[in-house]
Amino acid sequence: MINGVNRNSIIGGPGTGKTTLANNLGKELNLPVYHIDGIHHLENWQIRDKNERDEIILNKVKETKWIIDRTYKNTLDERIKNSDMVIF
Repeated sequence: MINGVNRNSIIGGPGTGKTTLANNLGKELNLPVYHIDGIHHLENWQIRDKNERDEIILNKVKETKWIIDRTYKNTLDERIKNSDMVIF
């Protein structure tokens, strides 16, 4: 167990295993996992409004425990600033 690591950003290119790592790390550390793709897309692959998406992500960042995967640039600086650990 990694002590004191409650906020984690996993970033990187497409197909690099971010989602798998986030899910496995979430189970290991008992942390909620938020996939930005799941926030970005609505049902039937409809795209959520970018401002609404970014607001949801930034609200997740305010929580005390999380793992967030993906690199979406609009919220990246805030996620990194609030992360205990960043995995690239």
